[in-house]
Amino acid sequence: MIGCIQIIHYPNISQNMKLRFGEVMTPFGVAVIVMHDAAIVEWWFTSWEKAQEELKRRWRSARWYDDSQAIETLIDEIFCPERTIDLKLRLLGTAFQFVVWEALLAIAWGQTVSYAQVAERLGKPTAVRAVASAIGKNPVSYLIPCHRVIHANGTLGQYRWGSELKAELLQAECSSPMHLYPFGQKKDN
Repeated sequence: MIGCIQIIHYPNISQNMKLRFGEVMTPFGVAVIVMHDAAIVEWWFTSWEKAQEELKRRWRSARWYDDSQAIETLIDEIFCPERTIDLKLRLLGTAFQFVVWEALLAIAWGQTVSYAQVAERLGKPTAVRAVASAIGKNPVSYLIPCHRVIHANGTLGQYRWGSELKAELLQAECSSPMHLYPFGQKKDN
């Protein structure tokens, strides 16, 4: 299970950066996990076949290596209730996106908030569209729980990986003990 999550900002992509990827099975279906050194940089709920073109465009100068076996071991640790694992995330994004993503880590397990509430918590109540855009660009959607953000009227709203998966993630949090599908707490850099 996940202990602490540390978010680190990538200022830019270095030439010939070595990225490891793996297509693995999670309790919520197939996912592609991308790592640089010991940090996760992307978590997509899709297959490598569907993700690779966009990922390679996003990480243009990177060298890619299939490391599915090691990443499968990491996934087993993330979902293991008997152990706690701290994670590092190294993410590409703007300063505003980082503020929004860190705010998502503060949403309690099994709870939901509206896009407007996130904007208000950031002290930017008129920035609801900007907040929604930043949420939509979350590159590690399971680890930074953007699925916990819904419309003010209670409807789920959009989710990059589909509304059915968003509903499944929320249902798992509401009906399962926290240790089965954990999310970490923000850890200071």
